[in-house]
Amino acid sequence: MISIISAAQFYNKNLKLSTVTKEEFDHKKFINCFPVKKHDHYSIPAGAIHCGGPETVVLEISATPYIFTFKLWDWGRIGLDGKPRPIHLEHGKNNVDMRFDTDYVKKNLFAKNDVIEKGQKQLVEKTGLCDLEFINSYRYTFRNSVLIKNHDSVSMLNLVEGKKVRIYSQTNDFPPLIISYGETFIVPEYCKDVLVDNLCGSDEVMILQAFVK
Repeated sequence: MISIISAAQFYNKNLKLSTVTKEEFDHKKFINCFPVKKHDHYSIPAGAIHCGGPETVVLEISATPYIFTFKLWDWGRIGLDGKPRPIHLEHGKNNVDMRFDTDYVKKNLFAKNDVIEKGQKQLVEKTGLCDLEFINSYRYTFRNSVLIKNHDSVSMLNLVEGKKVRIYSQTNDFPPLIISYGETFIVPEYCKDVLVDNLCGSDEVMILQAFVK
C-alpha cells in the first residue's frame, strides 16, 4: 500500500492538534491509500507528501540525496528515548507542493510503463517517472543475457528479480562482477554499455536502471 496525502488538506487543525495533544490523527479522513503489487512504480516528486504502507518493501530512487525529508506525522510511534519522535510541520508547510492533489496524483504519478524494446528473450520498459524529474528509469526483463545501455550517463542499477547475475564490462574497465538479488550497483558513464548474464537458469530476472535524462 502506498499512501499519498492530498496536499491542500495536509496542514489542517487536526494535524497540528495531534502534535500538541498527542491524540490520534484521523489519517483515514485525509490520506489516500492506493494498493500496490510487486514491481509497481510510483513517482513521488519533491513536495509530494507520502509514506509506505504495511507489508511493503520500497526501492527508492532518490535523485537529490542532499535534500531533506520532513516528517509531518509519525503514526504515534515512540523513539528509543521513550518520547515521540520529532516532526517538522513548519518546514513541511514551506515545502509542500499544493498541485499534488488526488486528481494530479492519479493522472501523473501512477506507473505508466512504455515498451522500449520487446523480443523473445528480453523486454525493456520505461517505467514511468513523471515529467518533473530529471532522471529516467528503465526495467530490463530477460532470461539469458541483456545489453544495458548507458545513455551517456552514470547508471544506478538494482537486481529486483532473480537470485544472481554476472555483469561484464564491454571496455574491460572492470572484471566480471556477480550481483545478488536486491543489490544496487553503479556503472560509471566511461564504462559505456555493459552485458549482463542471468545465472538463474531459465528463471526470469529483472534489473531496474536509473540514469540522468
